[in-house]
Amino acid sequence: VPSREELAIVAGQRGEAGFAGDGGLAARALLNGPADIEVDGAGNLYIADADNHVVRFVDAQSSVITTLAGTPESKGYSGDGSAGGVRFNWPQALLLLEEEALLVADLHNHRIRQVDLASRVVTTFAGSGSNEFTGENLPKSEGSLPYAVGLARDPSGALYISSPLEHRVLKIGEPSIIPMPWWHSTWVWFAAAALSIALFWTALEVQKKRL
Repeated sequence: VPSREELAIVAGQRGEAGFAGDGGLAARALLNGPADIEVDGAGNLYIADADNHVVRFVDAQSSVITTLAGTPESKGYSGDGSAGGVRFNWPQALLLLEEEALLVADLHNHRIRQVDLASRVVTTFAGSGSNEFTGENLPKSEGSLPYAVGLARDPSGALYISSPLEHRVLKIGEPSIIPMPWWHSTWVWFAAAALSIALFWTALEVQKKRL
């Protein structure tokens, strides 16, 4: 048993990529490009096995690895449904939601998928599937999330999503809207310009009266 300061392989074999080992010890399994991990309160490990296009699960008690969601070595998009029947396309970031669901940034499907950990059903949490930016202030199911790779939540529960190829960080807050940052909003610029003009003329009139 390694000490707290020692490195130990928990899942996968050193220098060997592939897909193998479900039902056996995680340290003897094969992974292919693990992109992210999450750990729940019980110590169970969730792995975004990106190049295998699946999410793997390592039981904390037995150290046994299984496929939680996705079709191994089969990338693409087949809609939502049973976790064992759906397909991912390069799953990246993972984020646990109160240990009841797992969010997955599905990179080339341009969606955030949600895995219900009780029912093992996968649904689309956010994203229309478009790889082109379609605007903001849209319901989360209609907004585009091109190439999402990072997920984080703030204390209020709002979700932040990084999209490096779009050079953006997006936020989904209540009521589940992908909002437009105020500095990108056209109406704010018009409103600011109108206010500036109004203040200018007001100041000018005040100055005239003083003269």
